Amino acid sequence: MEVVYVILGWLFGLLGPSIVDRIKKSYTKKDLFGGIKTELSECQYSMVNYACRLGMRAGKYDREFLEWVLPYFEKYQGSEVESKKNLIKLIKTLLENEDEVLEKIVTSDREEKKGYSLSLKTIHLPFLMSKISELSLFCIELQKIIYEIISRLKLINEEIDSAIKYHYMTFDSAISDDNHDIIRNELDEKYRGLQSQLLESGEFFFHNCQINRRYYNRFANQFYAFYFLFSSFANLICKRENSIDKSIHNSINFLNDL
Repeated sequence: MEVVYVILGWLFGLLGPSIVDRIKKSYTKKDLFGGIKTELSECQYSMVNYACRLGMRAGKYDREFLEWVLPYFEKYQGSEVESKKNLIKLIKTLLENEDEVLEKIVTSDREEKKGYSLSLKTIHLPFLMSKISELSLFCIELQKIIYEIISRLKLINEEIDSAIKYHYMTFDSAISDDNHDIIRNELDEKYRGLQSQLLESGEFFFHNCQINRRYYNRFANQFYAFYFLFSSFANLICKRENSIDKSIHNSINFLNDL
């Protein structure tokens, strides 16, 4: 019996730190993943919201666009959940009209606001960027998606900065009227290009949300492996020596494969 306790102590001393570290990392990854997911949800909402504003001003704002954008607002449950209700109500009201009527509404609104530019702000991911060094905790698939999101957002912010520069130029009294018209036309083109980027990136966000379930399945597998390993130790104490070696061997291999 003393030999059993010696072996048990040796196994705990050998495997204990690794097991504790894996459990700690699992909780860290889960908390980190939840924070990133929440921030990306807010980012996606901002992108789709901007796409609507840009579309009404100069880009695409037809039935197809409204039907595409509506589910994003309906599924959003973040900090702007109250303000989204007005947007949903507006979109549904517009969709009640015939295509010709909808086109006239958009055209009339653009004529009314002609000469005015939008006040835009760059979109940031402070939580994600502060945890950039910890992304190695995640699987490669998830890391690729996160870095793709960061890259897309960087390009979008460059376009927003450019649009902001043109926005301020429209207030420059030193510029001639003819050049003001040129600037406004250039600004409309930038709005249309920016809207396309926002729509493409918003769709990228939406389609890659499916990784959430796969990633949480990894957590379940890890905790199952820990349970399986500790069950082997319990079997050892109960002197079920016949299944000991095989159970421990399988457990360690399972952990290493995660």
